[in-house]
Amino acid sequence: MNSTTKKFIHDLVAEILGLSKDHVIWDFPNAPRPTKPYATLQIFAEMGEAQEDILKTKVVGIYNIVVPVTQTLRVQYFGGSDMDVTDKLNNLARKLETPTYADKCFANNVAFYNATSVMDLTEIMDTQSVDVRASIDFYVRTTNEILDDLSVIEKVKVDENIYIDDTDILERQYTIAVETNGGN
Repeated sequence: MNSTTKKFIHDLVAEILGLSKDHVIWDFPNAPRPTKPYATLQIFAEMGEAQEDILKTKVVGIYNIVVPVTQTLRVQYFGGSDMDVTDKLNNLARKLETPTYADKCFANNVAFYNATSVMDLTEIMDTQSVDVRASIDFYVRTTNEILDDLSVIEKVKVDENIYIDDTDILERQYTIAVETNGGN
């Protein structure tokens, strides 16, 4: 997933959950955590899904290779003891199904096409503290694009040499030279 798509998803999740953008973070093992409530995002199981499209660009020989990609997006919501964190994530899942958010996603080449059930991961840390947390996995389709120089044949030169050999047989020899615009 490219950085533009990651930013779109990050900002969309923050908007729906009603959190400031700095309270939705990408999950890394030693990343500092903001104050609660906050959400973490994690992408995994990314793989190409179908045959790529090879699209012409305005530059001769340069093509845009577009590959549909599917990945899992895990969203975890961390809240205080007075919050229903599962309700927050269920609301996120339902809002992503609405035409308003589906249209926003479509405009950014993103599709949230399935989700798991919300899991309440709340646990008691010790007799004094509780870690209030819930998690949901979304299955997301995006596209991966890369430009490729496939090269184009610009000129073909064919030389023909016709002669009769010592045994009175007509012989033909061809020399073919191909010039391209470069390519890989």
